[in-house]
Amino acid sequence: MGFEAGSLPDFALMKAITLLDTVISHGPLTDRLLFHELVHVVQYQKLGVADFATKYVTGFLRSGGSYESDARFASGPRKTFSVETEVEVWIRANRF
Repeated sequence: MGFEAGSLPDFALMKAITLLDTVISHGPLTDRLLFHELVHVVQYQKLGVADFATKYVTGFLRSGGSYESDARFASGPRKTFSVETEVEVWIRANRF
């Protein structure tokens, strides 16, 4: 597909991966890991498969977005916020 060797994430090292609306995990899902993966579900919904895949492979989603929401969730799991709204803001601000 034109990617240089070693430029893609090593999926074997990931605790889980999300494909559209399906989360695949190597082990038990913690609340935090499930939350993180569900952020990717929203990103797929908002960006579409092609845009999500392009941004993920080039590293933009790994450096922000899901990890930012993940940290927010971890710091106050009982505090609610809209991931959908956050993803929409990131898209409008071109933060990916």
